[in-house]
Amino acid sequence: MIWFYERGVNHLQCEIRAALEGSGFELVWESSDGQSHIERSGDPWVLTTRRKQLEENLKRDGWQRI
Repeated sequence: MIWFYERGVNHLQCEIRAALEGSGFELVWESSDGQSHIERSGDPWVLTTRRKQLEENLKRDGWQRI
């Protein structure tokens, strides 16, 4: 699943996906300037919880999910 966020002209994309290498899953954040951050786990629910935490932090910083 993919989520999109914006704040002014800045955009973020978040995705939880099967790991591209090895087993498990990845939580991937990519910004409109090309920076990315990846967190890995064997349990997709761990990453779902982490994504929700990050989304709350983004909301406090003025980001909106679109």
